[in-house]
Amino acid sequence: MENSVIKASKGLLAWMVFSGCLFDGSETFSVSGPQPHSATVELGAGASFKVTASCVGACGEVLYQWRKNGVDLVNGKTVPGSLIAGAQDAELQISNVHYQDAGTYSCFVRHPPSDSLVSNLAILNVIPPP
Repeated sequence: MENSVIKASKGLLAWMVFSGCLFDGSETFSVSGPQPHSATVELGAGASFKVTASCVGACGEVLYQWRKNGVDLVNGKTVPGSLIAGAQDAELQISNVHYQDAGTYSCFVRHPPSDSLVSNLAILNVIPPP
């Protein structure tokens, strides 16, 4: 898929969908929808990535952890001034994107105690406004 440029007043939403089934007491997550795709946003814009995980049967809680360049993200203001929200939720939001937010994003989805899946990688590029 081709990159898309997002103006400072708009946001980006990339979707991933996971589904799982209960087989003999163990859940298996598999990709059943689009994976995140790389995108380009202007400095100061917003970016958002969303994953939907579901399971058939008595699956219980599904946990999320968003990562940038393989490092777990945390909610809050970053040193350059971006705001991260949803680092452990199904939807990650980055407000007021800065150049330092450029990188490779993924989501680690797991169902305790053992089932887990890491999404495909999505590259976020940040460019100067016109």
